[in-house]
Amino acid sequence: MAVSSALAVVLATALIWAVVRFASENPEEAGLGDTVFEVGRAERLSRTIAADGPFLVQDPLSAGRGRNVYVQHLGDDPMQGWLAVEARRPDDPECTVTWNAGTEAFVDCRGGRHPADGTGLTVYPAKVADGRVSIDLRTRTTVTGGAP
Repeated sequence: MAVSSALAVVLATALIWAVVRFASENPEEAGLGDTVFEVGRAERLSRTIAADGPFLVQDPLSAGRGRNVYVQHLGDDPMQGWLAVEARRPDDPECTVTWNAGTEAFVDCRGGRHPADGTGLTVYPAKVADGRVSIDLRTRTTVTGGAP
């Protein structure tokens, strides 16, 4: 009896661990919480990005290591041209991406250069509604071309 109880506890613990790990590593597939990140006021953010470049946000929707993204604005119209660029190469989750203000490009850990629109990286669409920018972290695409 004690052996079967201990075995049940071990199996339950392993199952809970597997579910928690899956949910933390795959938040969009786990279906937990909100998948749209509200960034802020478009007018103010577009001025900030024009002056300082895109800004890095640690994964806004999950705890732990997730999808850190750069919030980017392209163009002169603060109501259009928004996107988020994942701060890792799509083919290598250990390879981080940083913004280089001097070249106005994203640079990955291998020295690959990616234009301001995120070509070669994973990007998430953003929209403006009621003057506020929101990023949909359910829908990602990899913009082809650009740096390897």
